[in-house]
Amino acid sequence: MFFAGHSRTPLVNLLAFVSIGLLFIILNSKSRSSLFAPLTTAPSKPRYIIVNLGIGNGEALEMFLKNSETMSDLPKPKWAEYHDAELFLFEANPYYNSDLVELKQKYSLQGIKVEIFPSTLVGVKNGLGTFMLDSEKDYHGSSSTEDNGPGMGPRKMTDLTVINFSQWLLMNVLPQDFVVVKMSIKGAEYDVVPHMAEMGLWAVVDHLLVDWHSFDIGGATPEEIQYRDDRAAAALAKLEAEGVKM
Repeated sequence: MFFAGHSRTPLVNLLAFVSIGLLFIILNSKSRSSLFAPLTTAPSKPRYIIVNLGIGNGEALEMFLKNSETMSDLPKPKWAEYHDAELFLFEANPYYNSDLVELKQKYSLQGIKVEIFPSTLVGVKNGLGTFMLDSEKDYHGSSSTEDNGPGMGPRKMTDLTVINFSQWLLMNVLPQDFVVVKMSIKGAEYDVVPHMAEMGLWAVVDHLLVDWHSFDIGGATPEEIQYRDDRAAAALAKLEAEGVKM
């Protein structure tokens, strides 16, 4: 039964019901599509990255950032200049800590991205390692190896943080980045480079520049030295075969 003057109420109610139903269907459809649609993010730009292992007191960094002719052979992509690079600097020798901190402050104020890892050994496992400080020759003879060549002065042992370099690099760069690794780590390269090959670092490294130290490290036997050299050569061959430029 309907009251007089309200004969159109059922029609209005019906239209309202249909409208609400259609709105529910539309909203439900949109929520479903947004729920199951793949998450997308804006693609990040490739970065120009220089990783320097064994930066010392940072003199090489100064030359690099000044575009010195002595550094002109350092690889760079066509789409970037030297001052565009993000710099990651590792140095084990505590003697250079203050130099690195001052350099970071100086160039960070100029808008250059510089990250430093002072008093940090580069290795194949995270943990602690022994570092030997050479008190002579302005500490240039310091290293993590038992022997650093002839003519080294008395050395003092200290414990430093060791970083698994391959793991660190895989966690901090992308395949799209242009990555240059420059290495001068006083004999530790004979462990680090083979580990890079074992961990497939060709996925993220474009150029690998190694300063090899060929002296008899740690009083090794001729057989041990030959094994060390062969292992390093095989690692380099693998990395190069996979596209890493030397």
